[in-house]
Amino acid sequence: MKKLLVVAFTVLILALTSSVCAQDTPGNTYAVPVGYYNTWHGYYGAVYAVHQEPGYWTTNTKFVLESNLYDVATAKLIWRGISKAVNPENAMEVIEDLSKILVKRLAKDGLVTLKDAG
Repeated sequence: MKKLLVVAFTVLILALTSSVCAQDTPGNTYAVPVGYYNTWHGYYGAVYAVHQEPGYWTTNTKFVLESNLYDVATAKLIWRGISKAVNPENAMEVIEDLSKILVKRLAKDGLVTLKDAG
């Protein structure tokens, strides 16, 4: 059973943007004591091993869907929503999923009515 979106006297404007950003995660350095020894005048010294963990870079792809619903008669914004997805496996699936969420939210807020097609 298909559903139709019925909107009366409103305009929905969607803007989808994507961005890619790189993030540096620095490494860590640790000094770990591995032993003690007797030194001159009876003082004890310590031997330390240095352990280093390398840093790494990550790349993130972020999609943002901005949705604005306007009243045509007054040209006023009556609803706005922003949806985000980070590092999706498939961009088209993200667009479809965000669109479905958007329609459900507009219906939940009473701004659109879903009717059966048929």
